[in-house]
Amino acid sequence: MDIDALELTTEELIDLLKMRMVDEESKELLFTILELSDSVKFAKYIPDTSDHQQSMEMAYKFIEVMRQAQ
Repeated sequence: MDIDALELTTEELIDLLKMRMVDEESKELLFTILELSDSVKFAKYIPDTSDHQQSMEMAYKFIEVMRQAQ
């Protein structure tokens, strides 16, 4: 799956992934990570340590789920 994610907005990426990703768990993990990232980038939200830890755990889990799907 070739997606130039760096050139897409979060909304565009989510729409594209909704069409391509079947696994609900993967979608939820990625969408949660992206929502927090957008809050930090655009709303100047300052994440605490638990936010960082949770995002990293979700990112590792997302990668593992996607690896197994291939």
